[in-house]
Amino acid sequence: MAVFTALSLGPAESPPKVKVSRLSYLLALWLQLLELLTQRHRQLMKMMTMMMLTYSVRRLKRSAQQLKHVRQLSKLLARRKSVSGKSSALLDVKPWDDETDMQKLEQAVRSVKMEGLLWGASKLVPVGYGIKKMQIMMTIVDDLVSVDSLIEDNLCIEPANEYIQSCDIVAFNKIQNWTVRGPKLSGVPC
Repeated sequence: MAVFTALSLGPAESPPKVKVSRLSYLLALWLQLLELLTQRHRQLMKMMTMMMLTYSVRRLKRSAQQLKHVRQLSKLLARRKSVSGKSSALLDVKPWDDETDMQKLEQAVRSVKMEGLLWGASKLVPVGYGIKKMQIMMTIVDDLVSVDSLIEDNLCIEPANEYIQSCDIVAFNKIQNWTVRGPKLSGVPC
């Protein structure tokens, strides 16, 4: 290092007047170059750090804006009335035997009242040997009524099981609300 300080050359300085071997002179130049590169490296690292901080701040601002947008959307969705799906089901209700009063069986089924349950039309269908089963339509709101729990908890317990031997789901369909958009066509049958 002593050689380096003795031989330190500035940009306008001429080579030293002392007798120095060519190797020492080159070593001094090499050390000056390393010092300049180290200083330049420090400057570049400072610049890179500032650029990364700037980028991070921009990214944080952008993510804060996105978070604000998501919160606004969630508030709007929370205010919006939730629409639950509806389903239509066809049940087979089978009596114990051919002597079961089918009017009382239908009354027992229709006596089940629940929020989100609407009983529809029913008909008697012959099974064989004079026994008839009742098929009954029902519409349910999916979030409020479960068909399986309706059958197990209401139709297969006392007093309904006096008339009902078993219940089966024959058909189950989701009801979708379709909206048609566009111009109204006059003169076209629907």
